[in-house]
Amino acid sequence: MLSPIAWTVYIALPTAGWGWLNGLPLGVIEAGAIALVWWAWALTRQLPGARILTALIAAKLLLGALLLDGGFVARYYSNERWEPPVEHSIEFQRSDITRRDDRLAFGGPQWPDLPLHFQNHLRFNYYKPTEPRRDLLAYSVAWEGFLEGGGSPSERTFYLASAAGTTAELSLDGRAAIVSAGAGTETAAVAVAPGWHQIAIRLSAPYGAGRAIEAGEIVEGERRPFSAPEVLASPAGPTRRIVDAGVRWLSTISDLAILMWIAALTALRARGAWRDRRVGQLLWLAAIGEALLFTLGFQPRVTVLTGGDDWLTYEHLAMAIALGDPLLMERGIGPGQGGPFYVQALYPYILALTHLVFGDGIGGVALVQRLSVAATAGWIAAIATRLFGDRVGWIALLGGGLFLYEKAAPWSGVLLAEPLFAAVLAFWVWLLVKHAADPPARWRLAGIGAVGGIATLLRSTLFLAWPVVIGAWLLALRASRVRRGAALLAGLLCIVGLLTVRTWIVAGTFALAPSSGAIAIAAGNEPSSPLDPTPADRQAIYDRLALSVQSRVFLELAAQRPREFLGNFGQKALYSAGLFGPSGIESQGTDVPNVSWWYVGAWCLAIVGGVRLLRTRTSHPPALVALPALAALCHFGVMVLFLPNVYGDRMILPGYPLLLPYAAFGLEPLVAAAIRHAARAAAVLLAALALFVLLPASLATIDLAFPLLAGLAILAFVTRPWPQLRAQALVYLAYAVALTLLYARARYQGDGRELDFSHNLLVPIAVFGVAWLGRHRLAFRVAALTLAAGVLVSVIVLRPAVMPGVADLPGRIGDIRRDVQNVMTGNPGARQELNDDASEAFAFVQPSAALGRLRTEAGVVPALCLLAIWLQALMRSRRYWRRGGAAGLACVVGLAAVPLLIVIGIAPSGWGGGHYSLATLALLFGLAEALPALEQDREATSAPLPTGS
Repeated sequence: MLSPIAWTVYIALPTAGWGWLNGLPLGVIEAGAIALVWWAWALTRQLPGARILTALIAAKLLLGALLLDGGFVARYYSNERWEPPVEHSIEFQRSDITRRDDRLAFGGPQWPDLPLHFQNHLRFNYYKPTEPRRDLLAYSVAWEGFLEGGGSPSERTFYLASAAGTTAELSLDGRAAIVSAGAGTETAAVAVAPGWHQIAIRLSAPYGAGRAIEAGEIVEGERRPFSAPEVLASPAGPTRRIVDAGVRWLSTISDLAILMWIAALTALRARGAWRDRRVGQLLWLAAIGEALLFTLGFQPRVTVLTGGDDWLTYEHLAMAIALGDPLLMERGIGPGQGGPFYVQALYPYILALTHLVFGDGIGGVALVQRLSVAATAGWIAAIATRLFGDRVGWIALLGGGLFLYEKAAPWSGVLLAEPLFAAVLAFWVWLLVKHAADPPARWRLAGIGAVGGIATLLRSTLFLAWPVVIGAWLLALRASRVRRGAALLAGLLCIVGLLTVRTWIVAGTFALAPSSGAIAIAAGNEPSSPLDPTPADRQAIYDRLALSVQSRVFLELAAQRPREFLGNFGQKALYSAGLFGPSGIESQGTDVPNVSWWYVGAWCLAIVGGVRLLRTRTSHPPALVALPALAALCHFGVMVLFLPNVYGDRMILPGYPLLLPYAAFGLEPLVAAAIRHAARAAAVLLAALALFVLLPASLATIDLAFPLLAGLAILAFVTRPWPQLRAQALVYLAYAVALTLLYARARYQGDGRELDFSHNLLVPIAVFGVAWLGRHRLAFRVAALTLAAGVLVSVIVLRPAVMPGVADLPGRIGDIRRDVQNVMTGNPGARQELNDDASEAFAFVQPSAALGRLRTEAGVVPALCLLAIWLQALMRSRRYWRRGGAAGLACVVGLAAVPLLIVIGIAPSGWGGGHYSLATLALLFGLAEALPALEQDREATSAPLPTGS
């Protein structure tokens, strides 16, 4: 492991001003480079370059010390008057300044936000209607640096631009050069003498003011913001500046070479993984890329956390930990500090660690939590493989991945513990299942217990599942249950005991769990009306047990009104099952649908798998097979006991991944039948897709394009040998790369265009699936003829809108000819008549609207790539359509007509809207790619499809 460690150390070594890889805090480039290094190493357990990287580490340490401190020294304040104290930053842990800013340009479309991360603090926990808005709080900043005047006196033009409502001032050597009040740009020509000059910019923003500022110099009519190394924290001589410039140049070249090497190594390893069908590694590569793209949206932005919510409390505690208070000793600031934890204990420490690694923003935790979604899918698949075999494992991986990215991934960018808790819980259950048949040494069992302790500190309700989960695991053991159980329990208690020790040191009290449990159970079981006075005998028991007020109300509700008590449990059970509307419980903080079919489908399929299990003999002990289900049922019971409706489905989410192995087991017969009858299954899927893409948008109330296209791709992977990458795939690769770059830019700029990324990127994947399954003549004919029939129906639907315009076209053209003559004779008003008649003549054709829609949905460059794919498919299909007969002719006609209709804007609504047009193109391009296979592989396509692994 020396080589990947050396790579990681070089990339993460903090050196301000060093090339592309300047170390902690990590940006997207550094984080991606480290992730790809470890991914490439995990494939072969080998990685070149250990000696070279060791030398580069030494060079980075030595040469990095020669770099000058560039940029401005910045002091940020939480008021508009620059009144102390100076706010602190996790990235720059100095007491006298807040941070160093390399470039003085914030808040514009191309610039990052002003780094006002310190406002995510419980001092500003405003959430009531009468309280201030947290995104409009007052602030002020003072930037100071040194600017070199050059070798001779000169007149230089500076500019200063600030947001509406702000007041800004730029001064040189203590003399005000520009004063800006409000929105706009102010400039000033200043005579600058040789030597170094102190430059200062001060910004004052009262409540409600904007959050943008830009200052710099105008050179040859171009605005250039002040930045390092033109601006330094302190003056430097010419020799130091020459050395600094040389080191920066060398570091940039070396880092660029390293990044290119990592990219080439990743491409080579990915090609080898594709050739060897190492699906897990390829999926991890895709998960890493998707997580990095997701994180881009958080990097330049300051997320303003809403007040009165758990995430603000977590961030507040994480900032205190990262700034030097690991035990949270400080009293009187907020819940959890100076006393027992109120919120979950471990999550603030994880947040603090991500801040120390990735900086003040929440991009680091978004990246970690996004990757934890992929890890959860992997561990769930590992559990399914261990208990039920390889095929069930693959079903759990693919189906479970879709489920988790649909339900868990949206929580990745929210500062709540559930994504991490779901991952660690799945990992713990996987370790228990793996090591039940052949338990490892005691120290390894203690480590497994420690993983369970970490999961418990992430969500303390897991305490209640300990007896059930550990009991089932002990029943599954064949020998030495007491000793192995003691080792496991010792690891659990060692980790959970850290919370108790911390509370004893800080508050002098004994606590096993956070103090929010009693409040949560009271909020989830609140009586509809006041209860009767507690009888004396029960009151004495409560006093003897020292129960809290909330616990007493809970028990009294059960004793005095058992019907209401059980009815409340039934409502929470319906909510926890995904039947949000029928439960009658309103979601707190986040909207939810009336019924979540993802959750309902998961537990219904799990029940089917459980029934099948009762009729199937397994080689594992029943207690071990039931272990994941028992853990999921414990979580369900805890939600029924406490409160499941905080922030929508966030609370109920962690238990569902543990049901996915049983859901996959229930799906296995259907998948096995689809593999055995792959040609018929492919025909059904292709026909369903062909029918769906021709539906008018008003009828397609449920977006089935994504699951249908994904199903085609998955079925192609499991039923046919993997194809080799050919030259024809380059245009699809160009489309995917262009779309990914467009998505990355959209995420960075935050303009919202990333919403259709998954559907757009699914086009080349679906083309592969359609082409591979369409090689069978039955599937090809069904899909092509269904599409042709749909085209005829759509033409009938289209005819009333188009034909009147076509019939009137000769008369309209005559009007246009007359208008042209009037324009040439100088008739006043004829030009407007010409415009009106031309617009009316071609009103049934709307190319600008169609092209604008295509540009909005996919982007200019990806749209050009789609055009290239269309031309390639048309050229390839015209040579082979005769082999396809009527179906081949229908495919060629569709390729020639449908994209043209989409472009000129006269296609039906189903074709012209977003996902429908993309699904249509994917179907057509895939059928075109399948045509040559019908010619070249006649024998293979006339026989049943062979099954894959």
